[in-house]
Amino acid sequence: MDNYIAVIKKYSDFESSSSRKEYWMFVLFNIVFSSLASIISPKISMLYSLFVFIPALAVTVRRLHDVGKSGWMLLIIFIPLIGPIWLFYLLLQKGDSLNEFFANDSSYAQTEKQQEQPSEEKKSCCSNVEKEVEKDSEPLQEEEKIQEQVKPNSFEDVDSNDDEMIEYKLDDGTIKKIKKTHAAILPKSHPARIAFDEINSN
Repeated sequence: MDNYIAVIKKYSDFESSSSRKEYWMFVLFNIVFSSLASIISPKISMLYSLFVFIPALAVTVRRLHDVGKSGWMLLIIFIPLIGPIWLFYLLLQKGDSLNEFFANDSSYAQTEKQQEQPSEEKKSCCSNVEKEVEKDSEPLQEEEKIQEQVKPNSFEDVDSNDDEMIEYKLDDGTIKKIKKTHAAILPKSHPARIAFDEINSN
């Protein structure tokens, strides 16, 4: 019923396009109302036919626009036999969103904008997520840089005073030495840093 009312409201619109659903729902309700009018009275049937003639003509032209055809293609109905069949075939076709009539259709342009808005929102949402991930990964990256710059193995053979060195034990029981200054900048979970913190706490 909504499609029927929409077609009646757009009775003077011969420029835009109408979807296949809108057109055939209008045809369906038009057949029902025409049948009811003819049952009630021939005069009412004639008045209804005059009332619906322009909207029906307009929606047929818009349906032809929807499949990429000019409204003048409606005139092929006057070709005997082939004309009505060809017109019926065109009216059954699926709409072509790439034709020139869609470009001038304001309702179609609004639909395109509505479809573009969610994609833009998705892009902004994704960019925000990427920024948050980058922020979360910054501390890990800094820690990795520190670990690359300060490798305990590189300090094992350094000749330094015992006062400047501390001993720490690895998981396998191996005891190694490292400078206090180097141990101080290691991650807190590193055995050398743990040993350094224990010495300072004492």
